[in-house]
Amino acid sequence: MSSSPIFRARAREDMAAAYRWYEDRRTGLGELLLLEVHRCIGYILKTPGGFQRIHGPFRQAPVEHFPFVVIYRSSGS
Repeated sequence: MSSSPIFRARAREDMAAAYRWYEDRRTGLGELLLLEVHRCIGYILKTPGGFQRIHGPFRQAPVEHFPFVVIYRSSGS
């Protein structure tokens, strides 16, 4: 996977909506979500083949402590 991930517009929109939703529930929870998503992306960059393949070249990696996954395709796929 490239060291510079590319995010689709829909993914950015979904992340912004999830951030707002969690922040509305408890201040700081949205920030924790972002931290965990960034941590997940870091794991993906280190071991792109280490997560479950879901369809063709696409894989998913779970986000710790939140009901989300990061769906990705490595540049080598």
